[in-house]
Amino acid sequence: MANISSSDTAAAAVNVTVTTTDIRQPHVSSTTIVESGHCEVGKSFGMGSYFNLKHTIKIYYEIHGIGPNKLLFIMGLNNTAESWDHQINYFGNHPDYQVCVFDNRGVGYSDAPAGFYSTSQMAHDVIDLCEYLGWTKNIHLIGVSMGGMISQELVLAKPQYFKSLCLTSTTPGMTLPPLLCVTTLSKLMFIRNPLDKIDIVVKLLFPNEWLRAPAPPGSSHATNEEHILETYRQRIAKRGIQPVNGAIGQMAACIRHYCSPSRLHRIKCYISQILVITGTLDNLINPANSHYLAKQLNADFECWEGSGHALPNEQAERYNNLLDLHFRKSGLINTDD
Repeated sequence: MANISSSDTAAAAVNVTVTTTDIRQPHVSSTTIVESGHCEVGKSFGMGSYFNLKHTIKIYYEIHGIGPNKLLFIMGLNNTAESWDHQINYFGNHPDYQVCVFDNRGVGYSDAPAGFYSTSQMAHDVIDLCEYLGWTKNIHLIGVSMGGMISQELVLAKPQYFKSLCLTSTTPGMTLPPLLCVTTLSKLMFIRNPLDKIDIVVKLLFPNEWLRAPAPPGSSHATNEEHILETYRQRIAKRGIQPVNGAIGQMAACIRHYCSPSRLHRIKCYISQILVITGTLDNLINPANSHYLAKQLNADFECWEGSGHALPNEQAERYNNLLDLHFRKSGLINTDD
């Protein structure tokens, strides 16, 4: 596993011109960003559909780092690409990697058309983005929660684009969520102020023990809970709240997602290096779903005791190190390893 020094980071930033087609502030303020903007998607999916009356939309994306190995991260329900900040800062500074993150339709800087979305439709958004960027082979695909559902559809649609697959805190669909998830989401429906929802959402995403633990070094807060609450408040202040259209559309995509055993078998045949990760205290998606996925996909499997749903944030260092190992097992381009 390669170590990253400050000199590596500085070297990676030399002679890099940032290309942007958008005047908005990037989700992650970093010297690693090399491109950002909007891409038109949806040209070939859902035209004329009752559930997708607007034929094309624009989604926002960012490219970080200049390494030869391409990492595509897909975020989950209601969250923007900003939630990959720990992975952007780690892999965007790594000489072996280049990172693409984006806002799914319905959230952040991307358009939020009315209608019920589907994970297949959202996967086709990603296909359009990849083709726009010229990312059409040897991509390492990482999806969390709803992003993992989209990733399943993406591999089925364009298997030739991908070299490895990581599914985090996700499901093949058609299973019941934990009771706490149902009761919490029902409660959130009756809270109008988004700032009042944050405390409830944080307790759903992260285990109590982690929330009570000391905040990370450099934080002005005493506990992880105080630190993450302030982080979420700042994100809402910067990008605003999710449009109602987007919240409804994304929820519909999650509810209707289903990847049958035969389709999972196809994924197993398409991708030889697959990693499935979950936490034992996931309150949003039952960890049994990950056990099932790992068995069906013949995947490497990690179940982290005492961890919750938002593993890329909660266990950032452990998650990044595991991803790095996973990518290397599949084979990297132009490395000394």
